[in-house]
Amino acid sequence: MKLLPRRLLLPLPNLNRTKLTAILFAAFILATFTLPIHSANARSQDNEGPVPRFETEPCETFPSIPAYENSIVCGYLVVLERHDRVEGAVIRLAVAILPATDSDDPVAPLVILHGGPGGSAVENMDYLFSDHPTRQDRAIILVDQRGSGLSEPTMDCPEIVAYWYGQSEDQQNEEESAEEALSAFEACRDRLRGEGVDLSAYSTEESAADIEDLRTVLAHDRINLYGVSYGADLAIAVMSIYPDGIRSVILDSTVPANQDYDLSERAALEEIFSACEKSTACNRAYPHLEMVFKQTIERLNDEPIALKSTFPESDEFVDWVMDGDEFSSLLSISLYDSSMLPTIPMVIHDATKDKYSFFELFNEMETSMNTGIS
Repeated sequence: MKLLPRRLLLPLPNLNRTKLTAILFAAFILATFTLPIHSANARSQDNEGPVPRFETEPCETFPSIPAYENSIVCGYLVVLERHDRVEGAVIRLAVAILPATDSDDPVAPLVILHGGPGGSAVENMDYLFSDHPTRQDRAIILVDQRGSGLSEPTMDCPEIVAYWYGQSEDQQNEEESAEEALSAFEACRDRLRGEGVDLSAYSTEESAADIEDLRTVLAHDRINLYGVSYGADLAIAVMSIYPDGIRSVILDSTVPANQDYDLSERAALEEIFSACEKSTACNRAYPHLEMVFKQTIERLNDEPIALKSTFPESDEFVDWVMDGDEFSSLLSISLYDSSMLPTIPMVIHDATKDKYSFFELFNEMETSMNTGIS
């Protein structure tokens, strides 16, 4: 049995499945973006003021803002959904401005560009940026990109998440699974179009224009950009299209256009296997790590395991199925967080004892991203 991989936008370790995924995703892209729809009931057609503009909101609007941070300015950046349509619909991007803590004359602010696409900077404010030393002499501006995080509209696709969790141990063959996945994508696309969303407007170029709008509305001559993963791609677009407003750019975990994710992830895992083998303590606790990893993939592909996680839309526990390819995929995604690296040998060996709590928890974290735009 083969299940369609959850991570539809990234190449996967299993090459024959990668080909299927590429075909499926190409079909979705063609179906979604070749016929842009713009409905009269899209976000406010009555702009009620100049666009772009910044509308302040009580910080209670964003649950991630701690109550003790009473100096933070929260609100929405109102921008055109399509920057080339001055009379078109507008959308709202969630923004949190963390002022400088130790300076009466702060220097150019630092704008955080989150990854994904489909992540959130605002929702990660408390544990990533609240006490960051950068705030001593400059403001930190968090903005959730269009379609992402707390911005409106959201490109989240509960239809796709429901498909992920709807797979069972007696799942049909790969082709039928691909058809169900495509149906979930199409259902999400059709719903968003029905709500008046112009899907062709959710692009890197439009997001770059949003950052320029943010700079001008907040009256900054120049800004600093920090982009991580996809956010680095967006930062490159901003400084390429709007260079005059950029003071400096930090690119973290950049993704080259010719990146081979499959080779990169295998190389990263091989580094872990090698490091564990060279470590007396690790090798003693988790011997033959690479062999155990490969055997686990084969075993779970032959006999997928039923697991339980919290469904993000309802906070209810639901059953889902992990096969060997999903095991490898989730483990590879966890490599994005360097703090998890020391746990990888234990996680792999735990699978030989039918211990999968890591994957149940990590699966909940992964599905928290806006699936429609990621």
